[in-house]
Amino acid sequence: MDHITASAHEVIHDALIPTQERIKQMLASLPVLRKEELDLEESCPICLVPFGVVFEEEELEQNEEGQTGGVTKLVECRHIFCRKE
Repeated sequence: MDHITASAHEVIHDALIPTQERIKQMLASLPVLRKEELDLEESCPICLVPFGVVFEEEELEQNEEGQTGGVTKLVECRHIFCRKE
């Protein structure tokens, strides 16, 4: 398969993946930070919940499947936010 054909195949494949599934895949690919890497008194800039509370809630919900909780940092811009929204 040449480069153009492979690229076309990838575009078609990506277009067939439902939007919600693409969002889940993207969220799953984000790094997960540990408590020790953060100031737990700082708040998520999106939901305004302190990171310490995010970790407490995650511990309570730990047994539920499909959780994408925790805190992440975007590599490119270094923004830090919780993964629950």
